[in-house]
Amino acid sequence: SSASASADASAPDDDAKYEAEDGQFEIGIFGGVMFPSKDHNLRAQGVQQYEYSIAPEVGVRASWLPVKYVGLEIEGMWGYTTTERDDVANLFAGRGHLIGQIPIGRITPFLVVGTGAIGAGSGTMGVDTDPAFHFGLGAKYMLSQAIGLRLDLRDTMHQKFNAEQDTLTHSPEAMLSLMVALHPR
Repeated sequence: SSASASADASAPDDDAKYEAEDGQFEIGIFGGVMFPSKDHNLRAQGVQQYEYSIAPEVGVRASWLPVKYVGLEIEGMWGYTTTERDDVANLFAGRGHLIGQIPIGRITPFLVVGTGAIGAGSGTMGVDTDPAFHFGLGAKYMLSQAIGLRLDLRDTMHQKFNAEQDTLTHSPEAMLSLMVALHPR
């Protein structure tokens, strides 16, 4: 009886097998929604500015965790939107960021901070891309050792319309991802 109690005490935590490992890669696809700032400056020079509607979005991402607590990630996003004068307009972004996380079994809360570019294209405002800074938080939930879900809440900051250069406005986002963990074994 005491032998079985000591065997149970030395057994590894079952949820620990779901945690990220040093050297792990992750890839994923996501869908979500962006709430473009009403004060955006995503327009060609000299063209009238219109608000973009709420934008459903899709994207892909890839990350590398040299240690299970810190990693680098890149992602691309494409959003579908409209304006007062356009039935079809698009938002797009390319981003890179640092990810800091705390693996706790199946659940891994995380923070991201990074930079990249956000752009838009519409018939009335043309095509424009601006530098962007973003930050956010979220959590990963592992369904198995290889497959997981991820929720991100972000703020993308970019040039504000009719303001001095480097005056930023905010475009919040919420994203849900399906991810695959590629273990280094």
